[in-house]
Amino acid sequence: MAWKDKAKPIDPFPPPPPGPAGGPGPAGPSTDYFENLEGKRFDLTKDDLRGADLREAYLYAANLRGIDLTGANLTAAVLSGANLSGAVLSGANLTEADLGWVDLTGANLTEAILTGADLSGVRLVDANCPRANFADTDFCPDPEEVVGAHLEGADFREAIFRGANLVTVSLAGANLSGADLQGADLHFVILHRASLVGTNLQDANLRGAELEGVDLRQTNLSGADLGGVVTDKATVWPEGFDQRRLEGS
Repeated sequence: MAWKDKAKPIDPFPPPPPGPAGGPGPAGPSTDYFENLEGKRFDLTKDDLRGADLREAYLYAANLRGIDLTGANLTAAVLSGANLSGAVLSGANLTEADLGWVDLTGANLTEAILTGADLSGVRLVDANCPRANFADTDFCPDPEEVVGAHLEGADFREAIFRGANLVTVSLAGANLSGADLQGADLHFVILHRASLVGTNLQDANLRGAELEGVDLRQTNLSGADLGGVVTDKATVWPEGFDQRRLEGS
């Protein structure tokens, strides 16, 4: 379904010029009003949007910095290029939303649902995402990119990333303790000094991953592809891990 057939803002603004690496340009102010699928009109600058029905909202490149969308329904919403830095999205439903190149720096996504969302090139630096569901999401706009998305320093404790595409993503300094990354593609991911204590990496693709200083205690690495991983003396392996698995991979 084309976006023009969905719920859309009143007087939509033209798309911003392309930004670096083909992504959208800087997020700018969009229209202040949005009409949802049921014809309800919202003022994005004044209304209480906690728990709001914003399904299929078209908010491309909107300036939503610091907005409170706790428990909001943003299923299949188009938010690509938007500024959501510092936003509160706790418990929000972002299933299959378009979040490509969105700035979510310092945002709160505790227990948010993002299953199947497009997160290409997203910035989740220092974001709080414990117990969020990122299953089957796509963080990588192009496998040739040096860094697909920036997730440095984020809190992903007990988050779900089953089947997610995290190729070339930077998770340096992130906390992934207790997270579930079974079957995720972490090819060439950057995990410098990240915590993966008790993380489930069963059947994950970690080929070429940078694991310097990573804490992997109690991590499930059964069936994981560890070919060409980069480690150092500060890398902590699970008790009993056979490092011969790294030889000749």
